[in-house]
Amino acid sequence: MNNATTTKTEQVIYEMLTENTGTHMLDSGGDDGRAWQRNAKKSLEDFKNEPYASIDPKYGDSSLSAFHYLRDRLVFSEGMNLMLEEFAKKHPEESWRETVALFLDALGVTERDESIEDARWEFNTYNFDRFMVSQTMQGYFFYLGSKEYVALQIHGGADVRGGYTAPKIFEADRYEFILEADKITFRCPKCESLLDIEGYTATYINPMNEPLDLDSRDEMPCCKCGTDWVAN
Repeated sequence: MNNATTTKTEQVIYEMLTENTGTHMLDSGGDDGRAWQRNAKKSLEDFKNEPYASIDPKYGDSSLSAFHYLRDRLVFSEGMNLMLEEFAKKHPEESWRETVALFLDALGVTERDESIEDARWEFNTYNFDRFMVSQTMQGYFFYLGSKEYVALQIHGGADVRGGYTAPKIFEADRYEFILEADKITFRCPKCESLLDIEGYTATYINPMNEPLDLDSRDEMPCCKCGTDWVAN
């Protein structure tokens, strides 16, 4: 990707990742341990240049970059977002979650229409067993006409019950968004072995193409040759 060119979608995602979602004396974020505080130290170029996925060399925990994951699957809808912003001005006392629900009501988006089941679907990725993206997200997927959208909020706080960004609306595919979040492939740059992670399982494949199923996706924080993994 040409890092000199920034799309509107990338800019909006960056602004969400660095949005100040506040602090609270009772949460566990400390002075600067919240996601938005860590992210605020990065530039947009830093996010563009970070690896698509990473694995902790000590503990083996693996995760997908929230920036890359969203950038590759969403397209910012400027028109729909402007409509939401104008609607929100008329409901200043409501939470963002409540405002989005009222906005969808006003658009006539129901949970089911004649042709689409789950035409309006609320979610929080904290409740997904195998969502390996680096930050929690919540919102609504919904259909309007022939297009599918997501009104998305990113969790930037410490306690998952609060600390979410203002919602932004993107064109999206919910099944791609959800089902691709539990798959990561790492490669050893030295011996070309692979580590395929899917959900709670992991498979090590050596250069001779001999697979070895591991008991846990966290069982191999580095390649058997001792080299750190890189996202494939």
